[in-house]
Order: sequence, then structure tokens, then C-alpha cells
Amino acid sequence: MRQQQTSARSMLGITQSEMAAMLKVSRSHFSLYELGKRDLPAHAKVLLADLLTKLATQTRGQRNQDISGELYQTTVGGLLRENEYQRALLERKIGAMERKSDKVSKRAALSLHFEAESTNRQESSPAQMRAFASQFKSYASNDHETTLIKLYLKRECLAAEREFLTSKLEK
Repeated sequence: MRQQQTSARSMLGITQSEMAAMLKVSRSHFSLYELGKRDLPAHAKVLLADLLTKLATQTRGQRNQDISGELYQTTVGGLLRENEYQRALLERKIGAMERKSDKVSKRAALSLHFEAESTNRQESSPAQMRAFASQFKSYASNDHETTLIKLYLKRECLAAEREFLTSKLEK
């Protein structure tokens, strides 16, 4: 008996006080009914049965209408627009990261060049060449490549999500 009432209240999505007010009994009386220590008056039992019957018939019909209805199309369309926005934002991030990674690789090449020059040339100041080499070497990092890989993977995920959403929208 108790589990049936708890599920009835949860199905209706209301509190114990609200349920007691709807059934026109006190909250303590309804609480005792849920515990199985008291019985509801006849008018409250009839009202509870009517509520549960109406709820069951409404939810069956309403679920089918909502899922196949305009709400579904609107929701999927909104998710598709959000996906488009995320992809555009990601493309901008990828472009910026590719430019940054290109700059880092060029600086790394300069660093190697200055290191080679500092060992080959004895007449120019090797300290200055080493300073340039160390300055450009500090920019050489694998963080940019790691970030680029993550961004590429995210782009693939967003493309797969777009295909999934468009297939759901066409149904």
C-alpha cells in the first residue's frame, strides 16, 4: 500500500502537503495513510483513484504526441543550431592554434639555425647567437600539437553529432 502511494505522489510530482490538500485531508492523516497506519476517507479514495486514472490516460497519449510532435522538432533543431555554433567556434580555435603552431615551428627552426651558427662561426659573437637560440627554443613546445590533436578530435565528434541530429530531424 505504501509503495503505491509513494509512486502516486511521485507520478503526480507533488509534495505530501499538496496531496493532502487535494484530497481534503490533513497532512498528518495522509502521512499516516502512506505509512499504512490509517485509511483514507471514502471521498479521498475516490478522488485519488480518479487522479491516477486521468494521469495514466493523459501520459500515454501525451508522450506519443510530444515525441512525434513539434516539440521534438524544435528541440532537435535547437541542438543542431548549437552544434553549428560549436563547430564554427572550434574552426576559429583550430585556425588560431595552427597559426600559433606554425609560428612555434618556425622559431624552433631559427633556434636550430642559431645553435649551428654559434658553433660554426668563431669570429661573430657566439654568446649573442646562443642567446637567440635559447630565446627561440623556449617557444618550442609540444603543447600546441597536443592542443591541436584535441581540437581535431572534437571537430570529428561535432561532425558525428551533426550527422546524428540531422538524421533525427529527417525522421
